[in-house]
Amino acid sequence: SSVNNPSEISDKSIYGDGTNSVIVMRHSTSLDQPLFTITSAGSAITLKNVIIDGGAIWDENGAAGTNSGLRATSVLINAFNESFYTKLILDENVVLQNNDKEYTSLQNYTETGSGIFIQGELTSNSNTNQIRTCCGIRGCAIQLFNNSKLNFYKGIIGGSSAKDANCSKMAGAAINCDYVTTPSNPGAEVILGSATNASDGSDVKISYNKCLSDGVVVIFGYSTLKAYNITISNNSGNRRCSGLYISRNSEGEVTGSFIKNNELTQSEPGGSVYVDSDSTLKMSDVEISSNVHSNGPGAAIYLDSTWLNVYLNNVTLKDNSSSSSGSDIYNYGNLYISGKNSLGDIYMASSNGYIYPRNYYDSTGTGTSSISSPLQVATGSYMGTITHVEESNFPTNDYDPADSSTYIQVLNETTAGDMSGLTSLFKLNVST
Repeated sequence: SSVNNPSEISDKSIYGDGTNSVIVMRHSTSLDQPLFTITSAGSAITLKNVIIDGGAIWDENGAAGTNSGLRATSVLINAFNESFYTKLILDENVVLQNNDKEYTSLQNYTETGSGIFIQGELTSNSNTNQIRTCCGIRGCAIQLFNNSKLNFYKGIIGGSSAKDANCSKMAGAAINCDYVTTPSNPGAEVILGSATNASDGSDVKISYNKCLSDGVVVIFGYSTLKAYNITISNNSGNRRCSGLYISRNSEGEVTGSFIKNNELTQSEPGGSVYVDSDSTLKMSDVEISSNVHSNGPGAAIYLDSTWLNVYLNNVTLKDNSSSSSGSDIYNYGNLYISGKNSLGDIYMASSNGYIYPRNYYDSTGTGTSSISSPLQVATGSYMGTITHVEESNFPTNDYDPADSSTYIQVLNETTAGDMSGLTSLFKLNVST
């Protein structure tokens, strides 16, 4: 069935029959109206087997390309009201698409969003849910207002090709918490994927989106992220970040996930993961691979502040490529390493940047030793100076001194020069 008057369905749950979805279509008479609106507080609104279409007709580049259809001045779904907290559930087979939202200023936050704009709680429960081909300033698929919560347990943002691209003129082509935030009025709580599922990246796929500035997924302004079993891939960015951006006193945890095949193009430092401004990111059992920065330093992980902390545990960085330096990690901050990491090209951009190895064992294998000073690399070198390292290759209980290939022991040694050829930071076999 088709709905032509958006006011007919506002504040109502919609359940298609599973064979033919309910289609809510924008027409030329509704360019300034959301196609679905939550205008009052109450129980959660649920959408199931629904297509909401903004009327844009894109070329082969999706929302990053040319639109020969309608241009609107409103989002597809408006669940924003400063006077109450809304709840919206995307159950299954919900598709939001084809919204080309006009704006008057790149800095006008009231014009933010294109797909969903919410102050409240948004939940997505199925891999059949998809938000694609939405364009605007920022937060093009999902824009979260302050104190909101996103439970995107399953679903797709973008799609399987460039035709599905969401595109932002500023930050957050897929998800954006970048609103006006303060400690007393923080950003959003974001949960992506499920902690109970296997680590194959299949719960949430954020792919083929394009941002012209500052990241596809933006966790900003005292916001938090917990991501499990997700894939961020084949996205592109012009400036700073082509994937996950953590900034302004925010905290993120990413587990059992993949960040791959993302590309950054503008001639300034950046990466597929970008962290700055008093923020913290913890990554465990994550693969970051085949990311490209074609016109500057960095490609995979870029740490842009001495006042940040990044923790890597069982992280693999491989096949990342930069036209300059630091294709795996470009570091100004504090980098903590534990577990079975495979790290390659690390560039320490400042004498204020530090790497702290963890899981220390003494040379007898009978106890755990501490490190008196961080591993620090001189400015402008690839792992150029190791001042003090004690790292074992991850024994849990037993230590076999005869197995010299398993353990790393670099004790009070200094190794100067270019070590960029190392395939892995701690895969050394150095006698004590």
